[in-house]
Amino acid sequence: MLHYTKKSGEILTYEKCPVTITLNIIGGKWKPVILWNLSEGPMRFSELKRSIPAINQMTLTKQLRELERDCMILRNVYAEVPARVEYSLTDTGISVMPVLVSLCLWGIEYSRIQNGETIEDSMDIGFNVDMALLKKNIENHCKNGLKEFN
Repeated sequence: MLHYTKKSGEILTYEKCPVTITLNIIGGKWKPVILWNLSEGPMRFSELKRSIPAINQMTLTKQLRELERDCMILRNVYAEVPARVEYSLTDTGISVMPVLVSLCLWGIEYSRIQNGETIEDSMDIGFNVDMALLKKNIENHCKNGLKEFN
């Protein structure tokens, strides 16, 4: 499948499509949830496992390795006995948080419509999410803040 971009006139293959690239990195059932949890700050494996009870240990390990391979998270091993390992977002991982916030907000809106609210009702009510709190949460974990996130 080929995608044509109007801006450059370039024809992109499926593999070079920006949406495909993004979904290859953060797509799937668990990666967005893992990244979302790590936006709260560094977590140990057991803390991540407790925060996502439905994921099994093997899947969590695999997803963490893939996120580390793709430079989304950092695995810090401390020279202690017993060994201590913490996972945290890299700058690249932090940079995807506005995308995850948008997905979250879209999911809220979609759920409202599926529950019988009309689009107009849902838009009038607005999102039942404290955007200032979300923004503050994300900015707390960004070195330079998210200047463009509103």
